[in-house]
Amino acid sequence: MSVTETIRPTPFQASVLSVPEDHFLFLGGGRGGGKSFAIQLLVLRHCNQYRNKARVLVTRRRLKSLLQFAEELRGLLRSAYGSGIAYNQNDNVFRLPNGATIALTHCESASALQDTVQGMTFSLIVVDEAGEGPDLPVIDNLALSLRAPGVPLRMVLAGNPGGANHSAIADRYVTGRVPWAPFEFADQHWVYAPSTVDDNPHLPDAYKRNFSVLQYTDPALYKAHRFGDWSAIVGDYFAGIWTMDKMVYDHHEIPPHLFANLKLSIDWGSAAPCATVLGGKLAHDVRLRDDRVLPKGAWCIHDEHFECDPRNMARGTAKTPGQIAPALHALARRNETRCRGLIDAAAEAKTAGKLEASISEMFRAAGCG
Repeated sequence: MSVTETIRPTPFQASVLSVPEDHFLFLGGGRGGGKSFAIQLLVLRHCNQYRNKARVLVTRRRLKSLLQFAEELRGLLRSAYGSGIAYNQNDNVFRLPNGATIALTHCESASALQDTVQGMTFSLIVVDEAGEGPDLPVIDNLALSLRAPGVPLRMVLAGNPGGANHSAIADRYVTGRVPWAPFEFADQHWVYAPSTVDDNPHLPDAYKRNFSVLQYTDPALYKAHRFGDWSAIVGDYFAGIWTMDKMVYDHHEIPPHLFANLKLSIDWGSAAPCATVLGGKLAHDVRLRDDRVLPKGAWCIHDEHFECDPRNMARGTAKTPGQIAPALHALARRNETRCRGLIDAAAEAKTAGKLEASISEMFRAAGCG
């Protein structure tokens, strides 16, 4: 290896490098803390140590940010190897003089990510922007590609508070975890390694002052991005309280007549899925077969209808309200109630045709009030 300049990690990055290689890592904290360069240093060290046995995969949520990461990584690799590195921009793969390879891929969809790694073998997998996606089960499946022989196998996740995976990530890797202290999850040793902009001496003070705007416009986001506070953003409505064994029941145990009322609640979607639930308040205390008691006045979701592309749950069917309405009438009939309820604010949107009727007007025209 021909080193052309000295690389000095920050104290945070040095702490990341000091974590034993048999421990998986979650680099989670505020923005600007130096997580991305810490990842690059981990990748560089892994390739230096294990040479032709090193097979690295780095993913990011967005293509533009992945390309930026690739440019930064290329600069670091050149400082370590000079001009001896080869980079194929078509497949985003670095090949180093010692035989190590580094593959980069963006993961805008779960299927695209799986297609990229199907049948591949890696020794180090890094998922940057983990809070943005894909879903954690998809990320978990990536670990099945960690099977390179003769090398310590490792998964590294990095992300800021917020995003689609916020609650799940916080529950797994942050809440109740002591920073830098190993803990066990799914038979693996993990370390939660947080950082904030204060841990990055290379950023100007002007960057830190940019956070002050959020302090007034969105205090929760300010705490999350400035200080890496994962508790500042609640995320999902049921975050932190959802437990399937306590909150799910067999709807056959509560016949419709035990409800004071039952109404539909529609989350409209055309390109996105359209979800409808039927729920209401209980008119009486109800004891379930497992001895749980649902008190009078408790809100329960009793039934549902979900419209989505059968090939992709994240996509809608593009059906009109008139085409969806028969399924909602059937839902109401089997639960001995009327096809009445509420719909979200998107229902006031105007659509082409039908004399520019709104979504809610089109549902009413189809008998759903």
